[in-house]
Amino acid sequence: MINDSGFLPGIQLGYLMCDPCAYATKALQCVADMLAVNGSLRVLSDFSKFSPPVKAFLGERYSESSIPAAKLISLYKIPQISCTSSAAALSDKLRYTSFFRVIPSNIYQAKALAKLMRHFNWDWIGVVSLDDDYGKGIYENFVRHAEKERICFAFDEVVSNYNNVKQRIKEVADIIQNATATVVVLFLRIQQVEMLFEEMIKTNTSRIWISSNAWTMSRLLMKMKGINKLGDIIGTTFITGKIPGFEDYLQNLRPGPGVRNDFIREYKQMRFNCSQQSQHMSPLACNVTDPQEANDDYLLHAVDVTEAYSQRIAVYAVAHAMKKLLQCNDTACSGDTNLLTYKLVDILRKVNFTLDNQTYSFNENGDFENGYDVMMWKQKGDEKVCEVVGKFLIKNGDIEIFKHKIHWTNTTVPWSRCSKPCPPGTEKNISSISCCYNCINCAEGLYSNETDQDNCEQCPEGSWSLPGSKECQKWKVWFLEWSAAYSIVVMIGTVIGALLLVFSFIFYILHREKPIIKDILVISCLMKFGLMAVHIFLELMSSNPTKQRQLRKFDKPYVIIGILTVIQALICIFWMIFDPVNVEEKQSKTQLLTLNCLCTQGSMYGFGAMHVYIGLLGALSFGLAFKGRDNDKTDPIVFSMLIHLFAWLCFIPVFITQYESRPIVQISGIMVSNYGVVFCHFAPKWFKIISEKTLETVKTPNAPLTIDSDSGVIFNFSFGSRESIPSIPHSRFSTAESEPSNWDINSLHLSEISCTSSAPALSDKLRCPSFFRVIPSDVYQTKALAKLMAHFSWDWVGVVSLDDDYGKAAVENFLLDAEKEHVCAAFQEVVPHYLDNKYTEQRIKEVADRIRTSTAKVVLLILRPEQVEMLFEEMIKTNTTLTWIASDSWSTTRSLMKIKNINKVGEIFGFTFVTGKIPGFGDYLQNLRPGPGARNDFIEEYKQMRFNCSPGQQSEHTSPVACSVTDPQEANDDYLLHAVDMTEAYSQRVAVYAVAHAIKKLLQCNDTACSEDTNLLPWKLVEILHELNFTLDSQTFYFNQFGDFENGYDFIMWKKEDIDPPSTQSMFINLMCTEGSIIGFAVMHAYIAVLAFICFLLAFKSRKVPHDFNETGIIVFSMLIHLFVWLCFIPIYITKNEQRPIVQASAILVSNYGIIFCHFIPKCYQVLWEKTENSLSAIRQRLFAAVKASVPG
Repeated sequence: MINDSGFLPGIQLGYLMCDPCAYATKALQCVADMLAVNGSLRVLSDFSKFSPPVKAFLGERYSESSIPAAKLISLYKIPQISCTSSAAALSDKLRYTSFFRVIPSNIYQAKALAKLMRHFNWDWIGVVSLDDDYGKGIYENFVRHAEKERICFAFDEVVSNYNNVKQRIKEVADIIQNATATVVVLFLRIQQVEMLFEEMIKTNTSRIWISSNAWTMSRLLMKMKGINKLGDIIGTTFITGKIPGFEDYLQNLRPGPGVRNDFIREYKQMRFNCSQQSQHMSPLACNVTDPQEANDDYLLHAVDVTEAYSQRIAVYAVAHAMKKLLQCNDTACSGDTNLLTYKLVDILRKVNFTLDNQTYSFNENGDFENGYDVMMWKQKGDEKVCEVVGKFLIKNGDIEIFKHKIHWTNTTVPWSRCSKPCPPGTEKNISSISCCYNCINCAEGLYSNETDQDNCEQCPEGSWSLPGSKECQKWKVWFLEWSAAYSIVVMIGTVIGALLLVFSFIFYILHREKPIIKDILVISCLMKFGLMAVHIFLELMSSNPTKQRQLRKFDKPYVIIGILTVIQALICIFWMIFDPVNVEEKQSKTQLLTLNCLCTQGSMYGFGAMHVYIGLLGALSFGLAFKGRDNDKTDPIVFSMLIHLFAWLCFIPVFITQYESRPIVQISGIMVSNYGVVFCHFAPKWFKIISEKTLETVKTPNAPLTIDSDSGVIFNFSFGSRESIPSIPHSRFSTAESEPSNWDINSLHLSEISCTSSAPALSDKLRCPSFFRVIPSDVYQTKALAKLMAHFSWDWVGVVSLDDDYGKAAVENFLLDAEKEHVCAAFQEVVPHYLDNKYTEQRIKEVADRIRTSTAKVVLLILRPEQVEMLFEEMIKTNTTLTWIASDSWSTTRSLMKIKNINKVGEIFGFTFVTGKIPGFGDYLQNLRPGPGARNDFIEEYKQMRFNCSPGQQSEHTSPVACSVTDPQEANDDYLLHAVDMTEAYSQRVAVYAVAHAIKKLLQCNDTACSEDTNLLPWKLVEILHELNFTLDSQTFYFNQFGDFENGYDFIMWKKEDIDPPSTQSMFINLMCTEGSIIGFAVMHAYIAVLAFICFLLAFKSRKVPHDFNETGIIVFSMLIHLFVWLCFIPIYITKNEQRPIVQASAILVSNYGIIFCHFIPKCYQVLWEKTENSLSAIRQRLFAAVKASVPG
């Protein structure tokens, strides 16, 4: 139509056709044949002036073939426009600069399919994909979009494109039949879908099949026998249209005047020749006189006429670009028809044209962004036909379904979910798979009033709900009222206590001249005022909470026991100032939907400090009572303190465990303690005075201790700690790219030896027969990484990888090896491998946030140095410190080691290839110069940069002595020894020697000459390399059956001390004795503590034994030392894990030395230096005197 319409005046467009048969190598051959000039493919250093006979390529059909073809065509800067290749990788303009397509990228098809699943609420599906570039690319994009739409996979199976396809199809068919998912997505070609459908028809398996654009419009599949048994089929295809006049053209098919068309001739011979019968022959064939003149409407039903629409758009796109390049008007084209193809590429990027009232243009990636049609196969007799039932427009980003056009087999939308919807009052309890969950009742205070809610919602303020509620109810409020039984008991108790104190106060004033009262009158009055204040306080505590709030206006409590309580007063003042008591409303555990209004203790620190101080006073009073020897005066203190301590020891556990009873428990503890003081201190004196039987005790002037005054000892302990800040080592990195890009090498049978490409795909000798490498495959690196994590017991790690072939293969192998080592992935994140995209920076920030919020503290980075640098910069901004595991691609990169604040990111471990030092290479770098009579632009440029002192030529690499150098080309220094990794060239050296040894063997060389022709055949060199075995630097090297070395890896760690090459120094592991069972360990120490406490009590009970040689004092001091040591030992033992053996040994030593110096040393002293007092006669005299003194009268 373009040639007939005069669109390009004076110019006729022709075409060449070549069928690559869906093979990538055949596609490359087609391209090479079309570009050949005089039968050979030209290889130039600059293709900008290259003008090939073919100005543009249309194709290829499959992405697997388009990718290698696009690499070759982009080299020659010739435009390539595809109508069906939709792999996302082809949008990368760095690799495929001249590739265009009149369809969207698979990224949008994957999004459309995910939106389709969500529209019908299918969240439990199966996926079957092809293992070629198309299948892998669309699968990865679909996984990402499915995750956003909360769609899970019951299974995801991969079908090979070449090997054992039928057997694999049968296995996949069995998986589909046994799976619970009723929706299956097929990212396959027509051939594999046909084989799978045949297996499904055999077993009458009906499912919902989701088609990709690769087979949505396939007439072959629609006409399969038994196709209606499979169930409903729905999918997407590219938006197309009808070509005006195309149907009339097919019904009246004939070549133009004077034109020969072998395709039309061959078709009419097949259709209308009666002598060559076939399934496509017309029923009227035998009635036709001349087959070449016959026509019918067979082609309208046999093919999809809309498939040619994209081809028409592609041709018009090229025509419009040519029209602009050739400067055509309505009558002629003034430009040179021998146009340069790179200019055609530039114009295509900007072309914008209108066809059939539609405007078309390519985006920045060379793609169309129109959208997709949603197609559904409908039954028509024994076959199926396609009908548009919806659309997905990229600019809208959502799918639109025409519900009136959809007719399901079972009349209703099919069900494909992992779990049933949760009814109101429940929420999802998600298992390891986000789509699979159990419905659990909403907890208290939460509710859900809709079906299938992810989480229950919080009740509004002032309301609450019971478990499993659909709505919330208002709270009921409870507080301790005046009319409550306990309030009445408390009031009676406080009134009686107050009356007793008033009585005691008056009684003491009336009898103040009595000897028993006179000495303690002042102190007892202070105690009475303090206890009276406490009783008044209890009256207020038992009242309505609104009255309790009035206590807050007091910034300090009442003074309780005078000067002796100043410290406690200060504690209470600070407590009340910084965090005073308040009223708290908290849910009741015994009454439904009820809030208890309770007094809180405010700050737990103030509350705890106050009670600890009171407990310390009680313990000290108890200890001072032990020091006294007068039973009449020590016994009241001992008993009152015992009651006090017992009351508060009982109070603490009840106070902690019984939250609702805290006010009651606290009031009870105070009342019991106060009544203990009243009845132990004051009541005995009432009795003695009233009965007039009190005997006044005369004090000894030289009494060593008086009980009428208190004694206090304050211990102040301070614990120091040392922090050891671990250093973060620095080291070096190296980069390695691994992409199977050797299409041009294998097709020419040239051998390729790589020093850094480690992708496992390159070990496939069917696809890469002439590829070798002097390093191991990544299969072994991932195994080493998994072993490393298992060695350090890191079973919860994060993984971040690239989305290129290297990253995908490395992650896949690592997950398999990690599973064997029982290492689990906390998360998996993928980062784009090209950097000229804003999405990359955004993605790096998202990954950084994911790492920071994860519980995993070890992160494996399978990235290139550029992405690692971006990620580390994000980590440094937030001071995120973790343990990083490096892959070989960046484990020795110097630029990363020099990042500012790199030491903040944490420890870095990794692997790099085993290398070595090249003899004499260091000397060569220090004396860098070209050979005699040779020119080396690289050396000349380097020395100009290093030693040129001219203005404007200086840089960060300029030498400090540059301005003192006369001739920069003759200057040298040791800069390169520190700036580059000299070991990196070792692999290059091994590779060169491998080629040299192979050439030597092929040319049959001896010490003097080589006998064979130097114009050797490359394929022979490949065969010799496969069998090569040579020695270099006392090391033997050879390639295995996959063309790889199997030497191994160096384990490296970055160190902080200097920026030197990473070393393989050993790591240190602390070997410590463990306590075994923690229960047995605790029981043993608890038993020892109980024994020590019993000894302490027994020493107190034996205080009346006359002349006991101070045994009780010795036992008391030794047990105090023992208990104090172990009380200090416990917190240190718990917090200092690495110092546990030292702490435990020290505690045992100090405890033992306490016993030695308290028990044995005093006895040794008495035996050696107090012999007279320790004689048998002296002991008898003392015993006799003690017995005589104890007899009355």
